[in-house]
Formats: sequence, C-alpha cells, structure tokens
Amino acid sequence: MNDLHGHIIGDKLLCIVSERLQAIFIRKDCIISRIGGDEFVICLSLNSYSLEESRSQFDAIAQHLLTVISEPLILGNGTLSCSVSIGAVLLDGEKMDSDEALKLADLALYHAKRNGRNTSQFYDAEFEQQESQLRLFEQELEAAVELNQFRLYYQPQNEVISNKVVKLEALIRWIHPLKGIIYPDNFIPYLERNGLITKVGAWVIDQGCCQLRRWIDKGITDVVLSVNVSAHQFKLDDFVDTVITSLEKYNIPAHQLELELTEGVAVADVDKTIKKMQAINKLGVLIALDDFGTGYSSLAYLKFFPIHTLKIDKSFTDGLPSDGYDTAIVKTTMVMAYHLGLTVVAEGVESIEQLEFLKKQGCQLYQGYLFSPPLEQEKIEKILLEDLR
Repeated sequence: MNDLHGHIIGDKLLCIVSERLQAIFIRKDCIISRIGGDEFVICLSLNSYSLEESRSQFDAIAQHLLTVISEPLILGNGTLSCSVSIGAVLLDGEKMDSDEALKLADLALYHAKRNGRNTSQFYDAEFEQQESQLRLFEQELEAAVELNQFRLYYQPQNEVISNKVVKLEALIRWIHPLKGIIYPDNFIPYLERNGLITKVGAWVIDQGCCQLRRWIDKGITDVVLSVNVSAHQFKLDDFVDTVITSLEKYNIPAHQLELELTEGVAVADVDKTIKKMQAINKLGVLIALDDFGTGYSSLAYLKFFPIHTLKIDKSFTDGLPSDGYDTAIVKTTMVMAYHLGLTVVAEGVESIEQLEFLKKQGCQLYQGYLFSPPLEQEKIEKILLEDLR
C-alpha cells in the first residue's frame, strides 16, 4: 500500500483499520495491540467449555472481522479495498508464555496467507513439522545457490506468420541432486523470503548473456533473450549497473536482451520505475510487460512506460477462441497495442485454433507448448541452428 499510494495514505488506512477493530471488539476482556507495520494482535476470552465450541465462536468472530476490514475505504479522492489474514492459537487453560503464543499465532498466520487473501487459520500442531520441513528445504535452497545447482531452460517465442523463432525466454530450474528438476513456482517464493532472489536474479542475467554470446559466436545473431526480473531485483539501486556489467562482460548487443517486468513490479513506484526504464532504454535493452491484464495497473501507465512488448497472460489465451470474455480482452489488447506501437506476445498457446485466432487479430508473436516447452540449452540450440539453414 505504501509503495502504491504513499505513506500518508498507508498511515490513514492503518488508522481506519484500528478504528474498525475497536468498534468490533468493545468488550472489556479484549486487548488490541499493534505489533508491526501492518500487524495487530487481539487477545480475547471465549465463553465456551469445549474445543469445538471455542473454534465455532472464533470462526464467527473471524468471519465478521474479515467482512468488516475488507469493506471499501474512502481515502482522498478514491476508494480502496484491503484484505486481511488471520492466524489464531487457542489457549485452553494451558500454561504458555506470550512469546510462545505469538510464535504459534504467527505460524498460523503464515498458513492463512498461503491459502489466499481474506482467510483465517487456527494453529495446528502439524504446522511445526511442516515448518521444520520448510526450514530444511530453505537450507537446501541456500546450498543450491552456493553449489550452482540452477540451470536455465529456454522457451521459444515464434513469429505467428512465419513460425520463425525470434525470442527465447530464459526460465530457471533447480536441479536437485535427489529430487530432480524443481520448478520456479516451488522455490522462487522462498528465495524472495530469505533475500536470495537478487543474487539468483543477477545470476540469471549473467548466465543468459553468457549463453547468448555462445550462440552469437555460432552464427545465431538474430535471437533476443528475454529474462524475468523480480520486484526485489528491480528495486535495487544498482540494477541497471548489473545489466550493463553483463552486456559488457560478454559483448552482447543491447537490443538482443529483453527484460520482462510484471505489472506489479512496474506500478510499485511509478516515478522510479519510469526513470529506471528510461535508463534501460537508453542502453538499447528492450522491455516487456509480462502477464498483461492480470495485475492492477492503470492503462494510463502504458503511455508513460517506455516499453516495447506486451505479453498476454495464458489465463486469457486459454479460452480462445470460444470464450467471449477472453476473445474480447485479446482483441482489445491487440487494437490498443497497435496504436501504441507495441509488439504483442501471446503466452500459453497450445492449439492450432488459438494460433489461427491470434493470427486474424494481428498478434505478432506466440509462446507455448504448441511449438515447444522450455528446453535445455542443447535442445534449443538445435532448433536455432535448423532455422539458420
């Protein structure tokens, strides 16, 4: 909230939430405390004589709390909505100090957040075992960074008309010594949680440029490498310097590197984003807005962001060509992109019918299993060399 709307709005939001909490819990046997930036602790007594009855009472209170807190807020000239996650621990006459109770409630909160927005979760003894397994997993992940257990796979982006491969998206994989290939959805959140995402993100850019140089030396000179950039990585003051270092280290033409940013990354701090994008543009590096349409950015931002490519998210291409909503969204995106002079890549294309629809709409590039899944360097290189013949 602070990143999107500023600290003044964020502070006002906290005040309103505090007032709503006080209005809900007006009982004398209730204590409300703020313990962090956006975290509150509520201690209250439940008038019950069984575990089941206590849980039932809490569920009713939690549901009321979720409903009230998520009601729209009028702040400044606009209306905002916020969500809340609740973690709870039931002290059934047990002797437990406050630190231990907070620890267990925080563990329940973590699981509530994993289940999605506006959810509540009671502490369960199994959470501790899961937490222990998670700590072991994170230790293995930290070791993977040090032991260089990551590899880049590459998925082609093809011209819709000619089917020629013109871009490759670099996708990271963790090659675990016992578990085999682990996909990014299963480890990227933990890299972000422990702060290693910036180190791994820099590695992806460096290794991507290194591989691109090898291909250029083999005569593959007209392929653009597209690299995903996380919010944590993009926020770094030296991010642009990191890009420059890799370009110069491997003598890569800047126009052969593309950086993919999600909508959430792009609108986190609009002024800083624009300045950083302009610096990237000045280098000659391309910028793509990934997962377009799934975030919360305003279309007005598009006229300020110096981007070159829009990537239509798979959630919209899945319904093509039969789903009326998806077809309307894709058609509108194509018209808008045409007038803004942007290239459009449709992600997740898996059928000829989808491709034919995209072709009729003037979509320039597509990416998906219809042509190829993400492949190891050796396999993708064979495809690139065949295109040269």
